[in-house]
Amino acid sequence: MKSPFSYVVLRYMHDVFTREFVNIAVVVYCSRAGFLQMKGVTRLKRALGLFPGMDRGSVLKTLRFMESRFATYQKSPQQALEFETLDAGSIAKSVLPSDDSSLQWSVTGGGVTDDPAQVLEELFERMLTRHEDKHPAVRRTDEEVWQPFATALEARDHQILSNLHEQELCAGSFRHRFEHAWQPSQGPLHLFLPLSFDLVDPSGIVDKAIGWNGRIRLLRKSTPNFRAFLLIGKPAEQTHESAYTEAKELLESDRDPERKIVPEEQASAFAEEFSQSVISSN
Repeated sequence: MKSPFSYVVLRYMHDVFTREFVNIAVVVYCSRAGFLQMKGVTRLKRALGLFPGMDRGSVLKTLRFMESRFATYQKSPQQALEFETLDAGSIAKSVLPSDDSSLQWSVTGGGVTDDPAQVLEELFERMLTRHEDKHPAVRRTDEEVWQPFATALEARDHQILSNLHEQELCAGSFRHRFEHAWQPSQGPLHLFLPLSFDLVDPSGIVDKAIGWNGRIRLLRKSTPNFRAFLLIGKPAEQTHESAYTEAKELLESDRDPERKIVPEEQASAFAEEFSQSVISSN
């Protein structure tokens, strides 16, 4: 016999202003079956990829504490009576109240089932771990997105690419080597970052934008004096257009005056602007 259940997802939200988040735990509650359980991720691999500045130890400690609290409630007959008229969201907020911290509960969902333990596993796989160990399959790599920009630069001046060099920036344990950088005689370092959003899975498009938002913010804390030019390549599939639009909006939402988004169709205009900057600097 199937019984109603409810569930709620715990999200890590690195910046409550931008509302970018990654799911890190799920709670399922089925009163008739006497089932209440939380299951959280153990490695935070995807969360760290999206938000390299997160406090991994603190988040994992909170997750383990919450799981132990839910396990205690599961074994308490008195607590079961108190929870009988509640749903997963209400119970979850009694363990971790809603506030303006980085851990936020989703809206409550639900359905009917004859196996709430199986529901927990299915939700955990679908909403948390499906992308944990995957690298997004690409139709074009970042370096392939760089090529039309490089071609446009060479068309302006075949010597201009010789002004570019590699530059590594670090922020704590996070390091990234930018393949294309330019240091003018005066002014901030210029970093040119090609980003391919021509991915097979549209969910990876938004993830990639969220990840680079976090990385640039983190790098700016240790090296504030740089300009970032994000050279973006659009997906080949028209069905991915909405994800691409969302990714662009995420990159633009940071309101960083030293960041510029340059779609690949603007490669010629970019080449003209950069050529003039090099001429003015020399």
